Amino acid sequence: MCKYDKEDRMPRVYVCSQFEYGNMDTNLEFDKVFCSDLIQWGYLPVCAPLYFRDILKDGIASQAERRTRFGIELLADCEKLVVYSRIREDEMVREILAADSMGIEVQVADLSVIYSEDQAPALEEEIIRDLENVRLIYGEKYHTAED
Repeated sequence: MCKYDKEDRMPRVYVCSQFEYGNMDTNLEFDKVFCSDLIQWGYLPVCAPLYFRDILKDGIASQAERRTRFGIELLADCEKLVVYSRIREDEMVREILAADSMGIEVQVADLSVIYSEDQAPALEEEIIRDLENVRLIYGEKYHTAED
């Protein structure tokens, strides 16, 4: 038998990214790239859209709400949440605020994995501003990983 100690777990990282409903195939391809990036760094990626895309349909409000709830349940087992895109959706805001309330680190991804080295820093700065705005609106202070 294989003995498994909980301390031997791979660190889990939640993928938080924009999911435009008209571009599902493109979104899923981006999510696969994000997950591959995390695997390369030794993390176990947790990506709700990849898990539930064929089970819970976006056009049905109760199923979309359930997907968000399931995502937050998965987030609870993660060490951090990594934001890979501009914060444009309520679902992303809910995930970020849930991570904050659970004391889970929120980090902006190194976007050079999908953008050129001259584009990535500007987009990362925009995401940091998005995070600051989300937390300002909801009364939270933004903390970087260095704080």
